[in-house]
Amino acid sequence: MLRHTLATLAYRAGKVLRDAPPEFQAFRPSEGGRSAGQILAHMGDLMDWSVSIVERREAWKDSNAPLRWLPRGPAGGRRSAGGRPARG
Repeated sequence: MLRHTLATLAYRAGKVLRDAPPEFQAFRPSEGGRSAGQILAHMGDLMDWSVSIVERREAWKDSNAPLRWLPRGPAGGRRSAGGRPARG
């Protein structure tokens, strides 16, 4: 169930961000706040952490890769909820 939830979040985020301009990642809603890219990277970190708990290998990793959870990652390959290449 968790994998399905995470995959749904990744899919929905991908739909919203698909046509976002490149400068969107640097957008800050207020001075001193996180940028949109930093918020997306943190969401990805939370999803990775959730999967690591389910797989009984709990680990937290800070990253700066906000696009790794989207249905099509930066390299163009589909990703599963666990960040691994999807089958099929």
